[in-house]
Amino acid sequence: MQILEHPAKADIKNDRDRSKESPTTVNQTTHPLEYRSTGDLKPHPISADIYRDEPGAELLASVREIGIQEPLLITEENEILSGRLRHGAASKAGLKEIPVLIFTGEHTLAEAILTGNRQRVKTNEQIAREATHLMVI
Repeated sequence: MQILEHPAKADIKNDRDRSKESPTTVNQTTHPLEYRSTGDLKPHPISADIYRDEPGAELLASVREIGIQEPLLITEENEILSGRLRHGAASKAGLKEIPVLIFTGEHTLAEAILTGNRQRVKTNEQIAREATHLMVI
């Protein structure tokens, strides 16, 4: 029986070289992939207010095994707009650096936070807090 390496592990080894060549698109703006120190990143206050949960055991195990597969969306000031749970898992897993994209889109930071977290499964409380922030926008 042949044991196959997880395809993502091979990609992780080459991420830094590829990131210099291939930009990623967010909000119709081209952003090169960067790596930032895990300790320098912090959740944006709006994100921290809305989404108060901690990374689950499954995410933590995945990050320990294959690292961060999707870059976090952050501001120039290292505030996390999308990826707070991935960041928490990376911190607990002891990762020194993680991939990020810098937000420079046309939307407000609150809109970027809500849009960037659209896919997540949310509690009723989180949905209510999102609605509160949407009324401000």
